[in-house]
Amino acid sequence: MARALLAALSLGLASTASAQSLAVDAPPVAGTLTPGATEAAVTLDARASDELVLSGVDGCAGYVDPSAPDAVVEWDGGDLQVWVQGGFDATLAVYGPDGEWACNDDSNGVLPALSYDGADAGRYVVWVGGFTPDADGMPATLLAGPPPPPPVLASDATPQGGVLDVDGGFEAEQGALTVTVDAGGSDSAQSFGDDAAGVYCTGYIDAATPTAAIDYDADGGTGVLTIGATAFDDLVLLVQDPNGDLLCNDDFNGTDPLVQVFDPASGRYVVWVGTFSLSNSVDATLTVSETEPEVEVYDEYIEDYGGGPFSEGTYLPLDVDAVPDVRVAANDDDGESATVSFRPMAPNPVQGASCAGYIDAAPTAGVTLRGDGPFALTATADEDLTLLVRTPEGGWFCSDDADGLNPGVQIDAPEAGLYLVWVGAFSDMAGDAFEATLAATPGELVVSETDFGMPAGPAVDPQSEGEYAGSEIVGGSATVQVTAPSETEVEAGGTVLNPVEGEACHGFLRATPSASVETGGPVTIGATGDEDLTLVVQAPDGSWTCSDDADGSDPRATVDGGEGVYSVWVGTYYRRAQPSVATLTVE
Repeated sequence: MARALLAALSLGLASTASAQSLAVDAPPVAGTLTPGATEAAVTLDARASDELVLSGVDGCAGYVDPSAPDAVVEWDGGDLQVWVQGGFDATLAVYGPDGEWACNDDSNGVLPALSYDGADAGRYVVWVGGFTPDADGMPATLLAGPPPPPPVLASDATPQGGVLDVDGGFEAEQGALTVTVDAGGSDSAQSFGDDAAGVYCTGYIDAATPTAAIDYDADGGTGVLTIGATAFDDLVLLVQDPNGDLLCNDDFNGTDPLVQVFDPASGRYVVWVGTFSLSNSVDATLTVSETEPEVEVYDEYIEDYGGGPFSEGTYLPLDVDAVPDVRVAANDDDGESATVSFRPMAPNPVQGASCAGYIDAAPTAGVTLRGDGPFALTATADEDLTLLVRTPEGGWFCSDDADGLNPGVQIDAPEAGLYLVWVGAFSDMAGDAFEATLAATPGELVVSETDFGMPAGPAVDPQSEGEYAGSEIVGGSATVQVTAPSETEVEAGGTVLNPVEGEACHGFLRATPSASVETGGPVTIGATGDEDLTLVVQAPDGSWTCSDDADGSDPRATVDGGEGVYSVWVGTYYRRAQPSVATLTVE
């Protein structure tokens, strides 16, 4: 995600800086741009081999290839803007004709832009980099010329998903409303925010075309209007209410955004569904309801052993846009460790089975992983620590007491980009500062101690019967149809929190089955993959069966539900922005 929000694109004077040998006089790899009354552009592949070092210049970050610039801009003078478009977290460094450097990161969402008021005529030498080395080879477009006009929200334009006429109380009569839409665009949503009003927008939308509009009659409603969007991509949401005020959200639930309007006024709510990164449009589902979202937590420890009937609370908005000062990297052959300082200020706001303790709003460190994995991220200290990790694609991992009182997270299939890491304390330390050792190492997480004198919870069978009579997931013949015996690759995971009730019923699923098996019972169905998988099976007799962790983190269930079609959902224990690949076995 983006890390630093800059108040404006315009730059003051940039001091002359010392740098590693950036070859400003070398021929540009992608050529020379000569913009006139309109901008000029060139496509290129980002080169991110060496960390950018320009001391004394604000906004410098990321990795570049110092051996040659990516492009040169020959400018005749006047207001100039240099900016990048691409589907990754890019950075920008420019050496001007006056011998001064300027850098930028994340002025345009996760993309950089530099603006010069009354720029001198001459040669501007440009490096396009990546915030992490994983950006090496990523395609990008460099543009330069007069600053383009800012995008305008066209709230009166015809929505691509149509207009929904909604009367208060609709959900009680017909359920939540869903619309399939296209999400994304090329306009940065960041400029539409209002820092003074606490409205922070991010991502990319099509400002000229709303995604949908909701004509809402609040009379008879429940007092809350909820607008959300889901997809296998990292989405963002902008909503303009009948008063013209803008509401923005990113990552309300995993990577899915959601806006809640309490005591909503009657009138039109104009909706833009965007994507966090600049990309082609993606398929998404827009949902409108009149209930507050329910968040289900798998961990029943607090219910069984701790907490009173009520408590005071503290809200901690995690600063996923911060730039961590401490960096740790690991590859398949070697790892790194660093001493980190952390200040546990408030309870960890991320929900999950091992999401405990107190953390600071800003991440403690950033971690880069290169290779096939697995990798172990661990934190050690004399204190009882906790760990929170955010993946580059927006997934979350929590850990508490993986090895004694020390936390650890295992990353089986590394994602390209920067992992944000929060080191926390299990107990409330009143904001005191502490030190710990954070390490990233190749190999699996080593768990050597598991018994801390805590009351043992009930043993959970890796297979259980389930009960379900809803419509969030629907069985029947699937696109992937398999026979017994067989091994077949299927997609695992989805955006639906497993609605089947049972001891082993966990994870996130698609609405439709991953596969269907036509056979007679009993049949044994299992799934293996790089993720922590779960399993749901609906038998021909209508019965439901769930499985989780039958073999390590892999599920397997034996079901005898007669002869016919067995509908199979392969889920992931943690919600993922993208579907995973798993191997389905049928015996």
